[in-house]
Amino acid sequence: SAFARPARPRRAVCNAYNPVSRYPNSAREALLQQPEGAAVLRVLEGALLYGCATDTPVTEPGLVTTLRHVTCRDTIRKALAATTPTGEHLFAVADPNGSKEADTPMLFSPGKNQTKSKSGPKALLYRLPTPDELCALLGVEMSPGDPITRDDVRSSKAYRQALHREFLTRRPGKYFQALLGDRLGVCTRTIRYYHQQIPIHSSPSWHETPLFWFNLDLIPAQSDLERFQIDTGGQCLVDETGQRWPLKREIAAQLLKQGRRVSRLQRGANFYWYGDPPPLLASAGQGRGEGLQNTPVFAPEEASTAFYGAAGIECTSHCRKTAQNAGNEAAPRC
Repeated sequence: SAFARPARPRRAVCNAYNPVSRYPNSAREALLQQPEGAAVLRVLEGALLYGCATDTPVTEPGLVTTLRHVTCRDTIRKALAATTPTGEHLFAVADPNGSKEADTPMLFSPGKNQTKSKSGPKALLYRLPTPDELCALLGVEMSPGDPITRDDVRSSKAYRQALHREFLTRRPGKYFQALLGDRLGVCTRTIRYYHQQIPIHSSPSWHETPLFWFNLDLIPAQSDLERFQIDTGGQCLVDETGQRWPLKREIAAQLLKQGRRVSRLQRGANFYWYGDPPPLLASAGQGRGEGLQNTPVFAPEEASTAFYGAAGIECTSHCRKTAQNAGNEAAPRC
């Protein structure tokens, strides 16, 4: 049926009714590492989306009026006062002495109460940085930018979620949540919340290592776990039936004595994507609407499995020679 799956997400289309901002992703990621980086990006890209130009000076009252449906005055003031780590202002002052034209907000005709002359200092004129100037100020290289629409700049959460969504749409793959969080300047708990809200699909990955008598010392014993307080999170033992056991050398030795096949299982980085699953996952049965692969398949004898554990070694042909010299009947096939 055509309605068996949800509709595909629509990509942002740039036109007069739905403008799109594409500032470099390198500059965005660099600004999001700063405390006021989200405010700067929302004001900068919001001003461009609502009709301002980089070659036309803007004022604080003009930005407040233009972005009245996007952000508040305090956020605009924080953005205009933001500086780089070297102390340079991101929004350059075009005219420090002010101008008569600064009293009238941009892009809007003066209202009834705005035609009267106001006393006090003149509003400063600011200039929006171009993509080249922003990258030069932040010390990063130019890069392509993901599309950001007007709805994406209404809040810091919506802005970060839009960047996260477009990134996984463009580059689905295996990522650690800490890496995804550092890119947006948030913690892993916030990333997990974003995955539920967007939503982002994920599939776990596993590293499986067959265990034999010659490499049994890679598994910590019960005394070592208690003495050195070794964290075994994301690791366990698994037999040929798929049953899992705690990661202890005594349990692995008991299973080997019974003639059972035992393997060390280690959780890897999840595979994340947005929208339709990639072709590789779709062909493997991990598409949308199906559960995650929580139960791994035990590696057959003729399959070679790399080991990415704490020892940091891989199973090579030397392992087979060592097993044959030791008189073991079962030797790994690398």
